[in-house]
Amino acid sequence: MSDDLYPMELAEIIVPLAALAAASDEADSTGGAVRTLGLWYALFPLLCAAAGYDDEANAPEEKQIYELLRRLSLPEAFAAAELHCGGLDFTTFDTEAMGFLNGWAEPYHKWKRHRSTASSAPADGNDCGPA
Repeated sequence: MSDDLYPMELAEIIVPLAALAAASDEADSTGGAVRTLGLWYALFPLLCAAAGYDDEANAPEEKQIYELLRRLSLPEAFAAAELHCGGLDFTTFDTEAMGFLNGWAEPYHKWKRHRSTASSAPADGNDCGPA
């Protein structure tokens, strides 16, 4: 990657725009904006590794990661990430070198657990699980 092209800086431009577009396009939950959010969620750790981010020299600040994760943590985005990136597995990332990504996978895994719980809900629609 070019020294001029940092994933965090790109994400801080692209993700808010895509989140705004996704929020205003409620009728199309599989639209381009939602796909963009899903791809950024799935690929951001890889982009960080490719850019050489590490905890020592150039890690994004915790508040930057939190804000990015807040915008990306949408059920529709997770579904799009799965559709376009297969089963996501965040266990292969080097979290020792990129500790700023610790917890990155948690919103996705929480969504997966909720989705599997919801799919096993009673047929009458009475879902007594967590909201």
